[in-house]
Amino acid sequence: SVVKAPVTELAQALNSAQNANICMLGKMIKETNIFSLEEFTKSMCDFFENKGKGKFNQKNVEVFMAGYNA
Repeated sequence: SVVKAPVTELAQALNSAQNANICMLGKMIKETNIFSLEEFTKSMCDFFENKGKGKFNQKNVEVFMAGYNA
């Protein structure tokens, strides 16, 4: 099936156009239920924290949730 969402526009509206992929993940997680919301956001934040990019977690979650709620 095809999942559509205006993720580029959503990410741009949050001043985070480079994170449209994270926004799309939000939409896909909601549509497929492959992970729970809590499970995915924790894993995503842990991943970025381990890469030394934990300072971006708040914005990443914000962009993810925009896609999730689209």
